[in-house]
Amino acid sequence: MLVSGAQSWKTFLRNQAEAIAAIDLFVVPTLTFERLFAFLVLGHGRRQLLWFDVTRHPTAEWLARQITEAFPWASAPPYLVRDNDRAYGHVFTSRVRAMGIRDRPISPGSPWQ
Repeated sequence: MLVSGAQSWKTFLRNQAEAIAAIDLFVVPTLTFERLFAFLVLGHGRRQLLWFDVTRHPTAEWLARQITEAFPWASAPPYLVRDNDRAYGHVFTSRVRAMGIRDRPISPGSPWQ
């Protein structure tokens, strides 16, 4: 339930779009029936693909390295929206916080909070 004057999730996204990036890790089946894992970083402001990479075995360390590669130097957004995948472990969340990014996992099964 929203408190009077509080903004909804959609309003927050619209107002803060330039400051938000979203990430996703998903399975890509190959023609030889192998499983590859694709990692995407999307910028909400201009709706652009900021970074992608593919691996056979995603680990929290690999994901943390991808965040560092996606946002070199001081280019990291203030907010990062992601799902609650178990692949994002302590190493990943520690790296995100060390970069000054506020990690915002969404609720399971809820793309529109």
